[in-house]
Amino acid sequence: MNIYDISRQSGVSIATVSRVINNSGYVSEKTRAKVMKVIEQNNYSPNAFARGMANSTMSTIGILCSDAGDLYQAQCIHFLEPLLKKEKFAAIVSCTGYDGESQEKDLQMLLERNVDALILIGSHFISDDPKKNEYIVRAARRIPVCLLNGYLEADNVFCILHDDRDAQHKLASHVLEKGARAPVFLFRQDSHSTKKKRQGCLQACMQHDIPFREQQVSESFDEMLNVIEDLLAGTQPCDALIAVDDEIAVAALKSCTRHGLKVPEDVQVTGFNDSVLAQACSPELTSFDNRVEFMCRSGMMAIMQALNNHDYPFKTIYNGKLIVRESTCP
Repeated sequence: MNIYDISRQSGVSIATVSRVINNSGYVSEKTRAKVMKVIEQNNYSPNAFARGMANSTMSTIGILCSDAGDLYQAQCIHFLEPLLKKEKFAAIVSCTGYDGESQEKDLQMLLERNVDALILIGSHFISDDPKKNEYIVRAARRIPVCLLNGYLEADNVFCILHDDRDAQHKLASHVLEKGARAPVFLFRQDSHSTKKKRQGCLQACMQHDIPFREQQVSESFDEMLNVIEDLLAGTQPCDALIAVDDEIAVAALKSCTRHGLKVPEDVQVTGFNDSVLAQACSPELTSFDNRVEFMCRSGMMAIMQALNNHDYPFKTIYNGKLIVRESTCP
């Protein structure tokens, strides 16, 4: 049964049925009762799309992530979904990969499904080339867009950012103060977040008059192990591995074990995000708690305020907390 069947059986117009279903506009009690009787007799439940067409809202938020298998992004989705449900919104999650064209295509797909707002997880969606960010700017002209730990200056784009530079500076300073003299910064994609972390690590090295070194690793864990093992087997000394996330740090721990190196006596290791991996490995990882739940709550608040035409800051920067564990010297 659909709205046309209800109209025919109750003997009223489609517009009247729509007003009854959506509780909008005037309908006499007699007519309302007639329509409701047909609805109840047929156990009719209007689908979300029909309600959306009537109310100009689908009560749906589109969530874009690069890789749902990534612990950080998966954690964001984990926190966002119950927050959306609490606000009576459903979620459509799209995993775009890291290719710019795929990201734009998936965002357009969500717009075509009339989502009420968009949440983009991570800084991978933002390019140094302004032209490549235009599709996000265009989307924001239609609906609110929230960037979690990414930054784009544009109207109706709300950016919630952890201070990654300060956090990485604290992590690097910690291992240097504990005696490291040959640290290596480990990263994957050269994203906005990675750039900020690199700046923090570089600043700490400069302050301690120590050379800055970095090594890019693969997305694949097995290949990541190979790269780190080659690094440890190289001719240059390495007594600290400063990783941009906990997964890389776990690979670093495993690589050290394979080479017979003790952590933290021979090599100190730090992670980032303070995920479940940080405590699941041995030794437990020194990491940085970037308060993912807080970021997600702040992002949801920005979206809700925007949808209700309330003012909200376009850029919010917050701080996390250094968590010292067994992988760095006491």
